[in-house]
Amino acid sequence: MYFFDVTGSQLPKARELLDISLHELGRQTRVSRLRIRLWEAFADAPPNALAPKLARVVRSLEGEGIEFLS
Repeated sequence: MYFFDVTGSQLPKARELLDISLHELGRQTRVSRLRIRLWEAFADAPPNALAPKLARVVRSLEGEGIEFLS
């Protein structure tokens, strides 16, 4: 089972810090841009996401140096 202590508002901030577009993140993770955009809309709540897809996004951002803090 996957558990992520990530909020929707952290995702676009992470992309901004890394200068990665929504399109690029979607391409890297094989997750649709629309799905990522919907997760980002969850603001200060955990994204309503399928764990394996969110795992790919979170791991990709962490692989680039992002550290998600609770």
